[in-house]
Amino acid sequence: MTTAPLTAASSDPRRQEGEGFGLAGVGFLLGVAHRARRRQWEGRLSDLGLTAPQAAMLRLVTAEPGQGVRGLGRRLGTDAMNAQRIVETLVAGGLCSARRDPADARRRPLYPTDRGTQLAERVAERASDAELHLANTLGADTYRSLTNALRAVIELDTKTEGHPTSEVFTSQESTEVEHALRGSADSTQPTCSPRSGRTQRAL
Repeated sequence: MTTAPLTAASSDPRRQEGEGFGLAGVGFLLGVAHRARRRQWEGRLSDLGLTAPQAAMLRLVTAEPGQGVRGLGRRLGTDAMNAQRIVETLVAGGLCSARRDPADARRRPLYPTDRGTQLAERVAERASDAELHLANTLGADTYRSLTNALRAVIELDTKTEGHPTSEVFTSQESTEVEHALRGSADSTQPTCSPRSGRTQRAL
């Protein structure tokens, strides 16, 4: 008995799975997931008076003070014009300040104000909480598989298009989540402690 050769249609995992999104590809699903996560994240930021792009820029300026707008834009994976607009709102809000660079009159490196630094710390705490909540909701194996797959897609884009790879979250958050997942290896339903990054058994 011979097996019929696979065709593009028969081998398409999207057709075989028959998920609700029909023939949606990875790009479409990434877009839907991105919008969903952004809505959730901006909900967590609403009382701080920040949008998701503003929060990301503020955290980057605080973590790496002294960068110019172009460098910040590259790190966040956005163009210089959009980065400039975001920076202007942070400066107007008293969260960042632009200083003159003695070595280059055209360059205006950015630094966080005291208020900006304090607010960035609050944003970082909420970002860690959100990431740990997602890891717990998905489960350790699914979370690891998802993050590894997304990094692979980003790396592929970096190699083929030469685009800079922006960090999804800070190394501190990554470490907290990884510690939580390691601690959950012997539990089928781990519960992460958002503040400590430790994992406890669900009762």
